[in-house]
Amino acid sequence: MYIKRRLFCDISPFTYKISVAKCQIMRHIRNLLTRRANKPLSCKYHIKVEDEFFSEENGQVYRNGKIFRHCIDVKTGKLMSRELIKTNHALVMYDVSNIKVIELEKS
Repeated sequence: MYIKRRLFCDISPFTYKISVAKCQIMRHIRNLLTRRANKPLSCKYHIKVEDEFFSEENGQVYRNGKIFRHCIDVKTGKLMSRELIKTNHALVMYDVSNIKVIELEKS
């Protein structure tokens, strides 16, 4: 015979409120213990897409481009580094009637 176990918060509305209060207190304690110093960051990041175009292959439209992450120095505003994150070749799932699409030649 299997007896279904009830959670503490399911006993009554009062025990539900106790359970909610316990979770809020635990979250508050966890936030206090993991709090980090609020010192300013030395750089900020920007995500940029370059060389973007749409191509049609086998009757389907794909979005192509290169996605870069730029690290910019907060004090000077100068570009510190530029990193290629991904070369994009994604199937387009929306209406492309107003987009210029290039038909790629088959090799």
